Amino acid sequence: MLFLFRGIALIQVLLIVALLSIFALYVKKLAIEQVNVAKLSQDKAQALVESHSVMSEVLFALLVNDTSKFSNNVDSDDKTIVNKIRFSGVPFKVANTSVKVQDQSGLFNIHFFYKKHFINLFLENGINESRAEELWATIVDWQDENEISSIAGVEKSFNEFPVRNGKISDITELESIIDLTEVEKELLYQNFSIFSIGDLNLMAASKDVLGAIIGGELANQIVELRSSNNLTVKNFREMTGITFETDYRFTPSSRLGFELVTHINDVKYERELVLSLSPYAKKQSLPINILLDRK
Repeated sequence: MLFLFRGIALIQVLLIVALLSIFALYVKKLAIEQVNVAKLSQDKAQALVESHSVMSEVLFALLVNDTSKFSNNVDSDDKTIVNKIRFSGVPFKVANTSVKVQDQSGLFNIHFFYKKHFINLFLENGINESRAEELWATIVDWQDENEISSIAGVEKSFNEFPVRNGKISDITELESIIDLTEVEKELLYQNFSIFSIGDLNLMAASKDVLGAIIGGELANQIVELRSSNNLTVKNFREMTGITFETDYRFTPSSRLGFELVTHINDVKYERELVLSLSPYAKKQSLPINILLDRK
């Protein structure tokens, strides 16, 4: 009988030890999860702070320096932000943040564009002419102020909503106008803007935009020169025959787009902005006007 009691007591002790061990493991796991959550929150806060800090540095550099004297490509040997900023969407690093700056005048304006350039953009990227014509006509019909349909367009919405008959307010609205392939979306979103103003800035234009205007082969040569930091207004004009008298510009406009991506451990914080800058703003005018701020 004594041995039986001892056996029962031993089993009870083992059960208690097992329960305590399980509880200890649970507490440990819970503590680790709480630490991870706290670390994640800390990383998110750090990413947010760094993103805003980098944006402030970039804006300061743009507001106190003559943007017309900035060159066209990143010089990896120069660590100052002034010499990293480019207006053709070339990414550069500041701490843990990747930054792109795109002059909006280096993109086609989705509200006003030449049909020839629009068609060429798609032809240069393997889209057939009839499809390019359809896209052009549909976008024009959607934004014009009449109910008259173009030959290849439609004065209606595919979602059965009334046609806008006015300027689109967001580039992604194009997806509600017509079914787009991924290639077509990329071409439209990467090369068109609702914010561009004035003449097209060829020095900051993308390869696709350049290709639509001067042809793909010459555009490749221009981009190669820009990538090697050897592109100047002079050699651009000599290569293309484009002069100052044409409807193009060769210096940045006041409207700039920014894409920032900050990585802190497993945290990724993205921010997209379009700003209008006025370095010499006075009185009631603001030096920075926010046109888009998307996080």
